[in-house]
Amino acid sequence: MIRGKAGVNPEASSNDDHEPDRFVNIVKIKKAGGTFSFPYIQEIPHYRQTEERLKIETEKLNILAETARLLMSSEKPERVVQIIGERVMQFLHCHFFFNYFIDESGQYMHLNAYAGISAHEAEKISPMKVGDSVCGKVALEGKRIIETNISQTNKEITRIIRSFGASAYVCHPLLSQGCILGTFSFGTRDKTSFTNEELDLMQAVTDLVAMAMARKKTEDSLRGTSQYLENLTRYANAPIIVWDNQYRILRFNKAFEFLTGLAADDVIGKPLGTLFPEKSKESSMELIRKTSYGERWESVEMPVKHISGTTKVVLWNSANVYDVDGETIISTLAQGQDITARKYAEETAEKNASLLQAALDSTADGILVVDNERKITSYNKKFCTIWGIPENKLNEAQEATALLYISPLVADIQEFSVRMNELYNHRGRESYDMVRLIDGRVFERYSKPQKIGETIVGRVWSYRDITERRHAEESLQESLEKFRIIATSTPDHIVVQDKDLRYTLVINPQLDTTEKDMIGKTDYDLISKEEADTVTAIKKRVLENGTTATSEFAITGVKGEKNYFIGSYVPKKNASGEIDGIIGYFRDVTETKLANEKILAALGEKEILIREIHHRVKNNLQIITGLLEMTRSRTNDPITTGILTDMMLKIKTMAQIHTRLYQSNQSGQINMGAQIQDMMIDLAGIYGKSGPVINSDVDTEGFTLPVDLAIPCALAINEILSNAFIYAFKGRKEGTVHVSAWREEDLIHIIIKDDGIGIPPEVDPNTTSSLGLKLIRNLVRQLRGTLSIESNDKGTLIRIDFPIETSG
Repeated sequence: MIRGKAGVNPEASSNDDHEPDRFVNIVKIKKAGGTFSFPYIQEIPHYRQTEERLKIETEKLNILAETARLLMSSEKPERVVQIIGERVMQFLHCHFFFNYFIDESGQYMHLNAYAGISAHEAEKISPMKVGDSVCGKVALEGKRIIETNISQTNKEITRIIRSFGASAYVCHPLLSQGCILGTFSFGTRDKTSFTNEELDLMQAVTDLVAMAMARKKTEDSLRGTSQYLENLTRYANAPIIVWDNQYRILRFNKAFEFLTGLAADDVIGKPLGTLFPEKSKESSMELIRKTSYGERWESVEMPVKHISGTTKVVLWNSANVYDVDGETIISTLAQGQDITARKYAEETAEKNASLLQAALDSTADGILVVDNERKITSYNKKFCTIWGIPENKLNEAQEATALLYISPLVADIQEFSVRMNELYNHRGRESYDMVRLIDGRVFERYSKPQKIGETIVGRVWSYRDITERRHAEESLQESLEKFRIIATSTPDHIVVQDKDLRYTLVINPQLDTTEKDMIGKTDYDLISKEEADTVTAIKKRVLENGTTATSEFAITGVKGEKNYFIGSYVPKKNASGEIDGIIGYFRDVTETKLANEKILAALGEKEILIREIHHRVKNNLQIITGLLEMTRSRTNDPITTGILTDMMLKIKTMAQIHTRLYQSNQSGQINMGAQIQDMMIDLAGIYGKSGPVINSDVDTEGFTLPVDLAIPCALAINEILSNAFIYAFKGRKEGTVHVSAWREEDLIHIIIKDDGIGIPPEVDPNTTSSLGLKLIRNLVRQLRGTLSIESNDKGTLIRIDFPIETSG
């Protein structure tokens, strides 16, 4: 392009100031035929306008480019809207802008960015309800609103922007795929409208913001979806694993960690074969290699090893992940189900089924099992044998097939069929009866519903040939009849009861009843409930434990009198050794019981008399003791006082024995521990007032003695203690007397020791004629015991041992 004056050479000069300056633009175009030039003349003022226009457009492009850059580079584009809004507001010479976003409820908008108003004013317009004011209406309808000459209008929707002094205002919806995200608006105070160019720039910026927000929303959604899928895979209940085309582990979820006991971090990147037991690794890898050729597993069993050394059986399905070309397999995803427990259950079920069939075949009963449609589901060989049915005839057959063979053999087929149909009409019932055959055989038939949980799924029939047993029972019945003849000649009451405790045989019925009154009934039908509870509990223990029970109980007769019986119940067994009832042998001991009660009453009266005698003897002895005490207190002669004291203590000891006999619940038994304690207290009370301080220590086990041993034993102890208190501590200020007594099997041991001056050396305790020691020897001899005395200047120890039993 060549620039110069129009009509002259561009390089020439001109002094003509009246001719306007022009641009001469030469445009050259090259074509196949040569180069063509076209002059284009433009006056200078138009050129400057174009240049100014170009500058403005460039600034617009810069704004849009900067807007796009800020929005695209920010992870949170809503934070850069403030910068963008201020830039546009400045370029368009606007005075304020607002950017709202609609919240999740869709009911309110919150101000994200603004300029031109104070923070206090901004708080008043956020949040804004969708539908209110200009922005709210745009957010509701999704259409741009342009308001001009605002100061000349009184529209309600412009009330807020009027308060900001707006004269022109435009609000754009932020739209993304038909969804309204919010609004972007601009306002001015010094012009009444906007040009199309200004509106276009606002719209372009608004579209960029909308696209950025939509992108962020999409990215957040994708990020949430990705995280959801990650968590879904990671925490799925089923084990999930991903491997690449080199059979290296890429993904390993929590369930797979639980399945193997391995942590994902320890196996990611490791060869896939590390997960399989050695003995099955090659076969497992062969199956895995087939997935590399596009094979997809539906249900493939493959063992996986656990870190503990055990093996888990897993049922797998798989899917391949392809590259963008849709053909190249880049990885394989497999999902498993741990069926170890199920496999074990299946194997156990097979074993149990085999054991059940073996048990059915080994039983003596013929078993037939049918479902609710009366189709045969199971039977054993014995059933076919006793009814003469070929085994292969019952496979997958109806019950009617078996009845074709059974019916001709049954003596009373009508009764047989009625009973069978009755059970099928009442599916929950059980049944037991006898079936007689025309050949003389007798079958025991038992039937009960087959249940799984509480659901009835069929019925079980059991037949047992009891022909021989019936013959034996008939023989037994004959023997019982003979036994009855013999038993009726005895005074004993004999009964036989079945497992339900119903009387089946009664010999010599009691309490004004007859055999007919009792047969077929239980105790609850014959006696009071309380008495029936007592005897039934005894009988049930005999049935359950299979042991004999001997008891005595009272039964009230029909006339209200009480009768007493004593005897035993024994279990009754059938030919198979099974307990099928009880037998009772009892004798009426009412007269004996009443006589014993009279004897016991007489003994009670005798006991009362004896206790009364002891009481009176005790009183008399206490009177004598009191008289001696009065006499002792009136005499001044020490010798006389000593004699009276000794006599008083001996009598008091005997009085204490009789007191204990009177108070004791044990006939004729005396608690010697308490007796020794009392004697020690009495002696300390008498001799401790004027003599030395004597400490007493008693250690006894509280054993008892009969009165014929208690009196001489107590007198001997009293004599020894009296001597210790009187003589052992002469010339001393204090001393100690210790008494220990105990029973060892049938021997009584008593040790009395003191820490006094001892017996003088010239006195032989075994031969001395001292009244006290002589009395002690005589009392020990009366006890048929032994006496030993050890004495020195450090004290005296006396030991008495005697047997607890004495002969007449």
